[in-house]
Amino acid sequence: MTWFNYYGLIVVVIIMIPNIVYAVKHTAGAPLYHNTVAEIFEQIGRYACMALMVFNLPYTWFGFYFQYAKVVYIAVNALLVLAYCLIWVLLWNRDGLLKSLLLSILPSCVFLFSGAMIASIPLVVFAIVFAATHIFISVKNTPQPPEAKSIQIRQATVCLRESAHLRLRRRAQSDVRERFSCCRTRYSLRVGQGRRDDLLRS
Repeated sequence: MTWFNYYGLIVVVIIMIPNIVYAVKHTAGAPLYHNTVAEIFEQIGRYACMALMVFNLPYTWFGFYFQYAKVVYIAVNALLVLAYCLIWVLLWNRDGLLKSLLLSILPSCVFLFSGAMIASIPLVVFAIVFAATHIFISVKNTPQPPEAKSIQIRQATVCLRESAHLRLRRRAQSDVRERFSCCRTRYSLRVGQGRRDDLLRS
């Protein structure tokens, strides 16, 4: 393998095809989660990995370092890319945590595996950055199903009711204490007054 990796170019092109088709047919809504730092690192990792899959920088990679490494490189990447495309087809119109995880983990595995197989130091580094940020953002941007939202609403309602009951109990307890202290004060005043009267009479 030379500085130009045409196997990596094929992998990147195949990975990009379902993303481009999906972006054309589906209008992208506003993301549910915003994290500027994570998004910047995700984009840096994404485009760096795509470039390093195709172009090998001099003195930063060592090439295939064991027998049949090239065969393993092609076979495993082919399986990962095939799985990635199948997930796109099977979960095309579905949203959920499973889809977000699979479609973020599989390309991360492609980049990490490719970098490890050709011993490309920058590709491995940027693949780790991309994997961490891309999986994190994908999970955070996963829309919740209506059932989960209804469960969260019920839980929030129960928590509000419990907190309201707790406040009422605390108020009732404080009222009882205040009344008890007032009664106690009045009783002590009456007792003191009675003693004074007895002393004056005697």
